Amino acid sequence: MTLLHLLVTFESEFGFELDDEDVMNANLDTVRSLVDLVVDVAEGDRGAVAAGPANDGLRG
Repeated sequence: MTLLHLLVTFESEFGFELDDEDVMNANLDTVRSLVDLVVDVAEGDRGAVAAGPANDGLRG
């Protein structure tokens, strides 16, 4: 349950949505693996959907 709360917080704070399939397929057994997933999604290396302020068209 804590993992779910962390993922929701990351999505809200960093302005993207994690694809459910990416989360289900990820091996999230360490903090590092969670960080790697978030970084990959934030950099566009996985099936993320931009959302919120990070995709407001005002940033370069």
